[in-house]
Amino acid sequence: MTMVEKFEEIFWQVGDENGVNEWYNIFDSDLFDVVRDRIVNEFGDDVLESDEFLDWYDEMCEDL
Repeated sequence: MTMVEKFEEIFWQVGDENGVNEWYNIFDSDLFDVVRDRIVNEFGDDVLESDEFLDWYDEMCEDL
C-alpha cells in the first residue's frame, strides 16, 4: 500500500466514523484535522512536508 493509499484509507475511516460520505464535507471541516492527526500518528510529523502528502492535499484543494 502506498502512502497516498494509506492517506485515503485514513480519510475515509474518519468519514465513516462520523457518518460523512462526501469527501468535500470531510476535507472542508474540522474532520480533516482528525485525518491529519491520524496521518501524523501513522507516519510522523515530517509527513506533512512530504511530496506525497502535499500532492494529495493540493489535488483535493483544486477539486474543491
